[in-house]
Amino acid sequence: DGGGSIRLPAAWCGIFGLKPQRGRVSAAPNASLWGALGTIGPLTRYVEDTALILDCVSGVTEGVDKHSAPEWNMTLTEALEHSPERLRIGVSTAAPLGTVLKNPARRAVEATATALKALGHDVFEHDFSYPPTLALSFVPQYLNGFSEEAHAAEHPDLLERRTRCGVRLGKWTGLTSPQMVRKAEAKSAQIGQKLMREVFSDVDLLLTPTVPHPAVPIGQLDAHGFLPAALKASGVASFTSPWNAVGNPAAAVPSGFHDGLPLSAQLVGPFNSEPLLCQVARQLQDATAWPAHVPPQGLEP
Repeated sequence: DGGGSIRLPAAWCGIFGLKPQRGRVSAAPNASLWGALGTIGPLTRYVEDTALILDCVSGVTEGVDKHSAPEWNMTLTEALEHSPERLRIGVSTAAPLGTVLKNPARRAVEATATALKALGHDVFEHDFSYPPTLALSFVPQYLNGFSEEAHAAEHPDLLERRTRCGVRLGKWTGLTSPQMVRKAEAKSAQIGQKLMREVFSDVDLLLTPTVPHPAVPIGQLDAHGFLPAALKASGVASFTSPWNAVGNPAAAVPSGFHDGLPLSAQLVGPFNSEPLLCQVARQLQDATAWPAHVPPQGLEP
């Protein structure tokens, strides 16, 4: 998940996807993934399965990993044996610059907020502004990761033309130079500290949309070059990618359907909060019985 690739497919497939905190799972044999944006984790139907898998794979490879996260005081599986205390959960449907939030996605957040209230949590509006400069620092890290993986391909000559164009773009602009990537990471960390103070000073968890709209028919990016495709795709990840830049754990939780297509809401926690995210997601799973609900087959676009 370098910008949402655990949470986005989870959102559009009606399953659970937890992006762990930066450094929670080893990136070995790499020192980091996508310039510190990427983290590794599973997509599962049940929260318990995510907890078990992350319990097994969490940790760092000494001498290899650039990032590490503090150990939890209990395993995620152990955390699920307890219910969380009454939490302050802030709800924000404020959209990042240039993103249009469609009504189904808004209703998904509202439905999850209602369920959390019924579970006894204090749920209240907590809008904030996504720093526009965060996107600027995201780009060099994204292009660098893109280029690194392309260069590592066994047969780079077989890569799509669009992929090769992205690699050239990063090189021509200088955005993938080590200096630019280091500056971008430092800027993300600086913005992240401010965002953490602004968002989590008064709440325990944040509830936002995962995606701005339900799933769309395949082929949306066909016939687009690298830049048009990247710009079109970036809106889909506008609610998920900020938390890659900052490094927080965040989870996509199922939240019903719209015209047969799954809906999702995103829970974001402060650092080291994967146990709490799993506990709350488990509460929602039990309250809504989402594992039993699957989309109908044969939907027409």
